[in-house]
Amino acid sequence: MHVQLEGSIKNLNLSVRSTNALYRAGIKTIKDLLDTPQNSIEKIYGLGVKSLNEIYSIRENLKLIYNHDFEVIEEHLKTFIYNDGLEYIDIKLEDLGLSRRSYNCLKRSKVFYFSELNILSDEDLMKIRNFGISSLREIKGLKEKVELKEYNRNNDKDEDEIKLLDSSDRKFIAEVTRILGLDAYAVFTTILEEYRDQLKEIKESGD
Repeated sequence: MHVQLEGSIKNLNLSVRSTNALYRAGIKTIKDLLDTPQNSIEKIYGLGVKSLNEIYSIRENLKLIYNHDFEVIEEHLKTFIYNDGLEYIDIKLEDLGLSRRSYNCLKRSKVFYFSELNILSDEDLMKIRNFGISSLREIKGLKEKVELKEYNRNNDKDEDEIKLLDSSDRKFIAEVTRILGLDAYAVFTTILEEYRDQLKEIKESGD
């Protein structure tokens, strides 16, 4: 079987029933199918035992083909700059413990990580199809209680130097880079390279 990861699941010769159900759940590419946990697939509306067995069989064959590539993908951590301006390890949508309704609504809207969810305002969320008040409350509660793991890029020195910037400054830079679509970490390090000594002097005088 020769398929591209970004190719459509329509190339997999699945039954029309299985293909349509997966499409409705936002699973449209080979990579989507491989990335979606089995317990999430089992919850997709319209998939019976026969369809599930068909999908699982295809998935196993695909995993054999892409075994090496997907091991590398799993080992690569996705990180993001949070509201406090620090870098954290991102969390996949399926690992956030969301209700089935909220999960499906967000996935259909191409929200796959906490970082993508975090930047959505209440107004943005309410524009999502079938996303109601109960789902909004669930997401607001999640944002307040989520436990993030700080990412140590290369060594402790990098993170310590980023903390030379005041918290409000980090938040401001993180927000600006998000709006402009820039690499926040690269912006932070550029500022530190240019103004490291001055920042240290300011911090020491403040202490």
